[in-house]
Amino acid sequence: MDYSSIQLSRLDAICMPQESLHGLRSIPRGIWALGFVSMFLDVSSEMIHGLLPVFLVSVLGASATALGLLEGLAEGTVNVVKMFLRTALTVLRVFSSPRCS
Repeated sequence: MDYSSIQLSRLDAICMPQESLHGLRSIPRGIWALGFVSMFLDVSSEMIHGLLPVFLVSVLGASATALGLLEGLAEGTVNVVKMFLRTALTVLRVFSSPRCS
């Protein structure tokens, strides 16, 4: 395989910002709106995730033990769901294990 053409195409993309700006302008407004909504939802989710333990302990009066149990239950649930879905997708052959070549 000739790698010189790949390097040249990357260099062309860096040296020609006019084409990339034209490409960004051609994206429909609805796609931009969905992108920004997704970004703001992700930011708000991350902010809530950081503030939830403080709220549970200071406002609701939860103990450190209760908070630890809640966090452990959440992490355990995530891991069980990941394990189940990976097994189900492997059985359906949607997800294949990485192969060494």
